[in-house]
Amino acid sequence: MDKIEKEEVLQKADTFVSEDKDNLNKNKDTEAKEDRKENEGKLKKAENKGFGPGINLQGYCTNKDGCIASKGDRLVWVNQGFEDVSITPVKTCYICPSCEKSTVTSIKRVKFFNSEYSIESSDGSLHDIGKKYKYAHKFESGLSYKLKANKIVQHATIKRF
Repeated sequence: MDKIEKEEVLQKADTFVSEDKDNLNKNKDTEAKEDRKENEGKLKKAENKGFGPGINLQGYCTNKDGCIASKGDRLVWVNQGFEDVSITPVKTCYICPSCEKSTVTSIKRVKFFNSEYSIESSDGSLHDIGKKYKYAHKFESGLSYKLKANKIVQHATIKRF
């Protein structure tokens, strides 16, 4: 091979290498976009999975290794239903609706949904009693709370003529 032929072969090889790099980068970008979409979908499911009628507690999952909500530092909802709950927000653990482990701590707030409710704090104050479609209460640090939720009872009246 003469010098010109060698240069042509080297140029073709460089072209193939740069095309391979471009294709590899495109594949990586496509895979990253697909992973991001998949993770966003999982986060949405994790975020909404635990919300329902009654008492709903919102906190952080601490399972950094196995929970998508924890990796994204997302708050998760833990539904307790229609029960009486005593809670110390920084000391109580609940089961994460995303990873299903007892790793939800640092409860930040409670939301009552479709229920008759009451909130009483450890300092003796009664924060609220009511019957609403939705009611949210943010917890104060250092206090424990008693939460109650009952199904709303609707009484029908019959009008007779």
